[in-house]
Amino acid sequence: MGISNVKSIQYLASKLQYNSTILSSPSQVTTEKILVLPGVGSFDAGVSSLKAHSWPSYLIDYISDTSNAIIGICLGMQLMFEGSQEGDLPGLGLLPGRICKLSQQDNCSGNIKLPHIGWKYVDSTNKMFMNSDLSSCLHNQRFYFVHSYAHFPVSSDLTLATCDHGVSFSASVCSNNIIGFQFHPEKSHRYGLSLMSTVFSSVLQ
Repeated sequence: MGISNVKSIQYLASKLQYNSTILSSPSQVTTEKILVLPGVGSFDAGVSSLKAHSWPSYLIDYISDTSNAIIGICLGMQLMFEGSQEGDLPGLGLLPGRICKLSQQDNCSGNIKLPHIGWKYVDSTNKMFMNSDLSSCLHNQRFYFVHSYAHFPVSSDLTLATCDHGVSFSASVCSNNIIGFQFHPEKSHRYGLSLMSTVFSSVLQ
């Protein structure tokens, strides 16, 4: 789905020997069991792009089939929530809650540098995604982050893994057949490959 870093996601899929297609509109979806919602940029621009191509209502119908899955990466994960401090437009509403700026919360520990860029370790919460336990692929592993906004406070119902940058935030979330990564698996070398191999095999088994 065409928001910015699609080529990097497609390359990751090819490394794992999965076929992938860049889709610009729902009319192009055929038998795909996984839709990846990538994204680099601002929240409102991402929402506007999805609306311009009629994705929001389609995604709600698509995810109602439990054999399908949606994976959101970075901004793509944020777009799945109800809204963000970064913009004025409502998000997709596939997940409850809002996205907040890392430096603007009362429990933020001092002045922090934004954007949050670089490699960070994450901690798994042992939450299940579909039929696969991703804990071993997430717990105490390093992934590459580039962001200023995040989902927090973390939610026991949604948060799959946490990270810290002045405040603890959701590094990954999941709800049934919806999963999101605040970091970039496609830029995280062997850690990202191992993680996405587990996610893809869980959906496609």
